[in-house]
Formats: sequence, C-alpha cells, structure tokens
Amino acid sequence: MSDTEDRRIHLKSKTSKSASESRIWLFLALFAATLAAVPLLTINGMVSTRGGGDSPFLLIRTYEMIQALRAGQFPVRWMDGAAYGLGYPFFSFYAALPYYLAASLHLGGLGILCSIKLTQLMGFVAAAAGMYALARRWLGSSPAAALTAVAYTFAPFHLVNVYVRGDSLSEFYAFICYPLILLSLHRLFERPSAGRVAALALSYAALIVTHNISAMIFSPFVLLYALLLVFDRSLSKKQKRRAAALILPALVLGFLLSSWYWLPALGELDAVQLGEAQTGGYFHYSTHFRSDDLVQPAVFFNYDPDAAPTPFATGLVQAALALLGAGALIWRGLRRRKIGAPGLLALLMLLVSTLMITPLSRPLWDHLPLLPLTQFPWRFLSVQAFAASIVIGRLAITLPRPKLAAGLIGVILLLTALLGLRPEPLHITEADITPERLALYEYFTANIGTTIQAEYLPRGVAPRPYTSEAMLSASVSPLPLTLEGELGETNLLEQSPQRERWQIDVASERARLAFHKLYFPGWQAQVDGRPVELETLPGLGYIGLRLESGSHEIILRFGDSPLRQKANLLTAAGVLLLLGLVAASRPWRELTRRHMGIGGAIVLALAVLSLLLHLFGPPVAPADSSDLTMDFIRQPFLHHNPEGVDFGAARLSAYTLSADRASAGDAVIVEINWTGVEENLEARVDLVLAVHEQLEEPYALATSTDVIPSDGGLTHHKIAVPADAVRGIYFLRVSVIGPDEELRPRTAQGKYLGSTYLCPLRVTAYRPVAGDEPVLGRFGPRIALVEARVEPAAQNRLQVTLTWHCEAQIPANYGLSLRVYDAGGALLGQKDPRLPHGLYPTSMWQPGELLTGYDLAQSSDALTLTLYWQARQRMDTDYKIFVHLFNPLTEDIPVQDDAMPLRNSYPTRWWAEGEVVGDVILLPLTDVPAGEYRLALGVYDPATAERLSAIDGQGRLLPDGRLILERRITVP
Repeated sequence: MSDTEDRRIHLKSKTSKSASESRIWLFLALFAATLAAVPLLTINGMVSTRGGGDSPFLLIRTYEMIQALRAGQFPVRWMDGAAYGLGYPFFSFYAALPYYLAASLHLGGLGILCSIKLTQLMGFVAAAAGMYALARRWLGSSPAAALTAVAYTFAPFHLVNVYVRGDSLSEFYAFICYPLILLSLHRLFERPSAGRVAALALSYAALIVTHNISAMIFSPFVLLYALLLVFDRSLSKKQKRRAAALILPALVLGFLLSSWYWLPALGELDAVQLGEAQTGGYFHYSTHFRSDDLVQPAVFFNYDPDAAPTPFATGLVQAALALLGAGALIWRGLRRRKIGAPGLLALLMLLVSTLMITPLSRPLWDHLPLLPLTQFPWRFLSVQAFAASIVIGRLAITLPRPKLAAGLIGVILLLTALLGLRPEPLHITEADITPERLALYEYFTANIGTTIQAEYLPRGVAPRPYTSEAMLSASVSPLPLTLEGELGETNLLEQSPQRERWQIDVASERARLAFHKLYFPGWQAQVDGRPVELETLPGLGYIGLRLESGSHEIILRFGDSPLRQKANLLTAAGVLLLLGLVAASRPWRELTRRHMGIGGAIVLALAVLSLLLHLFGPPVAPADSSDLTMDFIRQPFLHHNPEGVDFGAARLSAYTLSADRASAGDAVIVEINWTGVEENLEARVDLVLAVHEQLEEPYALATSTDVIPSDGGLTHHKIAVPADAVRGIYFLRVSVIGPDEELRPRTAQGKYLGSTYLCPLRVTAYRPVAGDEPVLGRFGPRIALVEARVEPAAQNRLQVTLTWHCEAQIPANYGLSLRVYDAGGALLGQKDPRLPHGLYPTSMWQPGELLTGYDLAQSSDALTLTLYWQARQRMDTDYKIFVHLFNPLTEDIPVQDDAMPLRNSYPTRWWAEGEVVGDVILLPLTDVPAGEYRLALGVYDPATAERLSAIDGQGRLLPDGRLILERRITVP
C-alpha cells in the first residue's frame, strides 16, 4: 500500500471520527434544549403566567388561527370570536408565524394544549440547533458549539419568554432566527451563490413575520456583521465584493417574502386605534430601564415577576461567564493582534445591547424615531443573550481540557437556570378549551383579542366595548339591529369565521341595519348577488347596510382589502424568485448522509414525542365542573382545582349549582363542600355583575351566608336573582369570613389569589314592560324614563334607582349623567356612570325591556373627590390626572393620587369627542396630620412628566399647570 493511500485512509478515519464526535455534541446540545421544556411538558394543563404576560392568550390565538385556517382564510387576518364576538383584526398587525405552526399541529390531529407545548419544545430545539450550527462555523469546535447552544438555551430571558411571559411565543421564536440569519450571511461571504442568497432572504423574512420588534432591534447587528465581514482580511477581495453586492438583494427579497404581513400592518394603521397605546403609559420605555437591577444577585435565577429581583434581567452566572469569556476573547485577540469578525461582532453586540437596557442609552431612545416602538429596553436582553452565549462558548476553546470545560460550564448554566424555576400550573384539559370559555376569559379580564389596551380596535369604535349581544348569543350571530324601517322574517342561513349569509324580509319601504361585526377594511357585502357598499355605524363601529323593501339574500364576507391583495402578490412574486434561486443553486447537492441523518433523527424524535404527549400526556384534572374557579389576579381562566381552593383555615373542595342559567327573579342554589376546617368560619356567596376588578369593586346584587361545619361538609346558599336584573353573565363570588377578618385564598406556591369566582350564571330573560308605566321623561326617540327613586343609603350617600324603557333598538352606547341640586339651584353633586357599569350598554337594550341602574357613594373616613371631565376633542395620548392634598403654607403633600381615569382602566385615548367621564378619587386621611389643606389637580403626560396648561373660567393661565379648588380641607 502506498504512502498516499495510507494518508487517505488516515484522513478518512479522522474525518469520520470528527463527524461522529460532532453528532454526539449536537445530540447533547439538543438533549439539553429538551430538558428546558420538561417543566412545561409535564405540568398538569399548561404553565400559568399572569404578572409578566397571560399564558391563556396562547389558547385564544391558537384557537382563532385554527378556525380561520379551517374556513380557508390564508394568510389569517381576522379573529372572528374576539372582541366579544364582534371580531378583531389581530393577525393583521401581530407577527404570528409560530401560531401557524401550532395550528398546523392541531389540524394534523393533536390537541390544542399538546400543539402549543410541542411548538414551544420545537422552539427550544430549533434555537439550540441553529446556534450550534453557527457556533460550529464560527468557533470550529464541537464542544464549544455545544456549550454555546446550551448557554443560549438557558439564557434566563429565553426561559422567561416561556415561563414568565407566557404569551410571548413570537418573541421566544425570534431566538431561532437570530443564529440562522448570521449563519446565512456568513456562508454567503464564504462562497456567494444563489442558494445562499435564498437562505439569507428566507431567514430574515422568517424573523419579520415571527416578531417584528425583534427584527427591528436585530437588523442593525446584521448590517454590522456584513460590514465587519467586508473588512475581514481572511476573505478574498473577490469574495467580499460578490457577497457585498448580494446582501441588499437578499434583504430586499426578505422584505418581499414578508410583505404580506408588514405592508398591510403599516398601511392600515389608520384603520385602528394603535397610536399612543403602543408607546404611552405603561408601555413607555422610560419606566423600564435597568440600572442596579440589571443583573440578578442570586446564583439561581428567580423567575417570580411579583417580587424583587425582577426576572427581566441578566442572570448572575450568565453575566459572570460572559465577562470571563469576553475578557478571554479580548486577551487572546490582543496577543494575536486579531479577533476576527465573529468575535468582534459578539463583543460589540454584548456592549451595545447592555447599554441599550440601561438609562445611559436614554438619548437614543428619545431621538431615534422607531426605537420607542420596542417599548421595553429589556427586550435587548435577547440580543445580549445571543452575544453572551457566543463569548461563553469560546471558553471551551480557551480553557485547558475543552471537553471537560464545555461539560462543566454547560451543567452549571443548566442547573442555575432550571433549579430556580417553579412554574405554576393552570389546571385545564383539552375539553376546557371551548369558544365559550375563551370568550368568558376575554370578558372577565377585559383584554380584547389578547391585547392589553384594545389597540387594534377599528378607529370607528368609541368608547370601547366591554360586552356585546354577540357574546351573549354564544356561537350564533344575533339578529342585526334595525335602526330604520321594519323587518319581517329574518334567518341566519350560514355562518363561518369570515362569512355570514342571511335571508331578510324588509316589511317597510326601506330599512337600515347594523350587523354585529366590527367594520374593518376587507368586509364586503352582496345583496341578491350584487355587490353593495357598506357603512360604519359611528361609535359602535358595526357594519351597516341599507336595504329596499322585499326579500333579500345578504352575504357578508371578510376578504382582502386592495392593499392586502397587493401585498399578497408581492409575496407571491418573492416566492417565485426564491424558488428560482433554489432551483438554480440546487442546495440538495450539499446535503450529506450525515445532514440527512441528523435531520431525520430530529424529526423522528419530535414525532415520537408528539405521539407520546398525545397518548400518555401528563395526568389531567377531571372534566366535571364541580371544582372550576377563577380569580382576576393570578388565574382568570376558568380552571380546575384538583386539591381544592386553599383559604388557609378551610379548603373549598367542590361545589354544585342548581342551574347555570336563570331568569330575573329566579333563585339558584349553591352547595359548597369544605374540608380542612380549622376554626369558626362562615362562607359567603355574592352574585355580582361587574367583574373587572380594575374598573370598580364588584357590587353584590344578592348575598347568602352560611356557617361552615367545624368538621367540614356542605354550606347551602340560596341566591335570588333580582327581579330587575338585566341580561348578561353574572358571577358567584365566594368568600370565607373568619372571627377577625376575611381569609384570602392562595395557590400551592403560597401566592395570594384575588376574589374567587365559581362558574358563571347566565341571566337570559329580562323584566318585560307591563304597558301602563308612566313616562317621566323621554331622551331622544328611543329611550324613556319610567321610574325614579332616590333614597338615603348612608351618611353622605344617596342610592339612585332609575328604570328605563327602550322603545326601539339603540344605535349607540350612551352614558348617563346625574346631577344633584339644592332648592336654590346650586349644584351639590354629580355622577356620570355607565349603564350599568358599562356591562349592559344601550346598544344591547331590547324594545319592551325595563332596565335599572344605580350608583353614588362617598366614604366617611376619607376625602372622596369626584371629577367630571369632558373630552373637547379626540386625544392620542394617555394622560394621567394628579390630585394633591397640600399644605398651602409649606406646599407639603401628605397624600396624593396619580392615575389614568377610572383607576387606570379608561385612558384618555379612548374618550370620544364630547364624552363626559366621571372619575371618583379616594384620598385616605387617616395618616394626614391635623391642619388646614387645599386640593390641587392637573393633567400630565406620564411619558414626559409635562403638565398640560390649566386655564380658569376667565381664560387665564394658571401657574404650575394646576387648578387649586376653592374649598379648604380641615383635618381635625
């Protein structure tokens, strides 16, 4: 055998050994990524998050995506069941690529819970695989690549996006795109080709349609790496010229491929109420910088969003290893007088991303136009995690015994990230994910369409809704409102998430109707096969339609607006270009048996895991409703309680309701089983209508109390639905009263819950008009006041009961204005409540229905100030109102209140022009020193702390932007 043949055999053996070793390290990296998902895979139900983001949002988004895809909508733009059944253009503005994957898994046969969990697992595995491939290219070492992937997987912010920010699936998936983009760019410079242009374009487009904010903050670093590669001396000038010439076409192709999403999202912003909702108030960057809390001080990362230190920070071990790796990289670079483009990029990314999280970057946030859209400076933690993982991975090629170093550091990162993780379960089953439960969650939290500020509501909707007739009618669209004319027989013939077909007989000469869908560009109508123009009902924002006399077939269909059609065509053109590039390069020629084997093994492993989840999954709670509860603070989704609800000295283990539907005047029997009773306790059940606890303390319409047996057992509660109760969803609130105080429920982790609510009660019938009610006054052509009672309820309190008669369907949601005058005509008090509490708006009143509302209260041990504001025009800023009780001699302020109207629940951006808003502000006086005080108030922008000008009744400018009330306050 010749020396040449010997060398070939030795080289082949060495290559085979290297490939085998690489597969082992890749397997270890992917196995570690799987371990990161074990807590969510094994948890009973799903991970419950509330403080950092609501995990049930995943259920709604996935469910709505599934329904839209089943109806043939692609790409998906519309959430038909959101906004209380009125529809919501959520997917037109939210980058949602991972939800397409979750929906596809469900359409392939998996349950929704299983699909979401598998999507999250695939996110961990794909991010680790992408980072391994990039680090293997950059660092040239399999152990170093595996360590980099492990550091990336267990970067605290990566886990926070799953276990704390439960709704951040898109931002979590952006971690996959980061390494793939830079890997594609690196390979393009190594050997420019059509296929590598396609890879860069596709990975960049994937980031845009996965999480647009991540795309915005990561794009400058992509351009930075391209610039560093241009000046990299290890590449030939010819390579660099060819690659540099292809970067712009590749990125343009990426924008072309993703234009179906970003072009309508930008072009149709004027059609929704986004505005300041995205960057004002809580979402303003100024309140989210990290300074001394940039790094958590504990070894084991703390994921609790309700306690310090914040989880939106860097881990101590991660930070220490990143500093060590960065130091080693710089030291090695100085010794060799060369760092290289990848190392230099990692150092710059680490430095810049860290600075962007701190107040040192405030000038950039103040002056760069698009940067405030990022909202939270700590979002740069994702870029920091990427850079930190690269420099940490380099330790495996810097320290002696690289394999041992990679293994030990990887284990340390894994343990310090996972041992502090204590996810809270939301005990639900696949059977609990129904349209009714999802709608109930939206109603209970008032988070329209999985958004916090209802920012994607069509611009014509003002004020925002809190319920609708569509929600009360469950899955069947209610009959349209008849605003003009008379209708005969009306039938819904067909209904889907994007289409309704009606048969409507118009008995009058003409009629004007309003359908229970929010108008948004893309809605179209046909009457008897002919296209007709739609109109938007002012205020309600409903789809309006005019019909002539006769019988008509009406088809309402949601399709693409002209802008969306053009965007889809641009994407189609981009796909054709992409396919052309792929065909020209034939990338499959570069695939080896090893590549196909690794890919096949990953796909097979995921398939087996999905089958195991589907067949054997974690144990689930029973499907009956005897243990279903919810609370506003921690778990607002109606869920099971396998171990009961713990009130400390007693445990609610189960309950039964005699009925889940009732009419006004009916009685419902509630029986509750109690265990673990430790002292003399009482159980109280309240019937409440208003449940959004940030709006107002829920008012008890009926109450029943029973003594809890000392050895456990049943309490019996008879709840009488008031005879004047309006239609709607009511809630049964359970409280436990001890000898000294009310006991608070808590989770198994010891976290306090909010008020505990049982299954809802639907009141379906209202009090009809007798026909002989006297009319005390008419308000327009449709509303009549038929009864008014004013009674003293307590000191400084009146109870006002007004009974209304609706004579025709009402095309708007009106407010109520109450004024109290003395005999001389002087104003004593006023109140502008919604009817009642905004949860039964006038647009839902039915002809022949009597409606009763009530409100007016003042505390005796505090100063209660009721302010009435009128919106002179629409506002695009969420202003705050300050009220200061101050000493006029020293200007000291012993007590103050700073909040948006209605306790931060009704921002000024939502106010309609001319709308009157009453705001009750409570200033406790218990800790205020005795003396004489004055009240000052004003309005300011929380983003800048700048006060609006205050002008008195004579048009004079008041100093300091504040109004000082005339009345002097004496505290004894």
